[in-house]
Amino acid sequence: MNLILAFLRKEFLQIRRNPIMIFIILVVPVIQLILLVYAANPVMKEVKIGVIDPDLSQTSRSMVNKVIASGYFKMVGYYDTRKEALLEIESRNLDLIIQFPEHLERNIMKGLKPSVSISADAVNGMKASLAASYISQIFQNYAEEKARSIQVSFFKNEPPATSGNLTLTYSQWFNPLMDHKSFILPGILAILLTVISIVLSATNIVREKEMGNIEQINVT
Repeated sequence: MNLILAFLRKEFLQIRRNPIMIFIILVVPVIQLILLVYAANPVMKEVKIGVIDPDLSQTSRSMVNKVIASGYFKMVGYYDTRKEALLEIESRNLDLIIQFPEHLERNIMKGLKPSVSISADAVNGMKASLAASYISQIFQNYAEEKARSIQVSFFKNEPPATSGNLTLTYSQWFNPLMDHKSFILPGILAILLTVISIVLSATNIVREKEMGNIEQINVT
């Protein structure tokens, strides 16, 4: 315990003798913490999308409306051919293309599983993968809602056989608004503490060497 108190007294004396240490310990981490929390923002906004829709059905329009209503995507326009849409991606006017197949609505009503093509600009790989994942999740949720509505309409005179099954829900206790700053701040704080500790240790060693104390210890 006496050894720890001696080290603490020595460190506080070191800080008092070198005012720059106060700036390194207090001012720099606070500024970095404030800036990095807002800079490290994983939330995408206004991802520009184009749509190729040969089906022109209510289902395809509803799926596009679901994507736009999420708030992450911005609709640029409809295109007749894939080549025309790819030219827009090369011109940086689009970030992502959604291409619906023909007879989309008819195949869904038949119980088939038509595929929807999602093409993203891979120049920014992280943005492309996140945008594609968002749209895939939106389409998956829409397909589940559509399947439930078809099931309810089919069993309108009698309850479905699965009505007694449990429905699982979840609630977000920590950070219920899913604000990214609340998730990122603890990680950045841990990184800054580690970096500042390394910088302070290196600064102390260099200063002791410049003052000649290390050489005196070695000679002793």
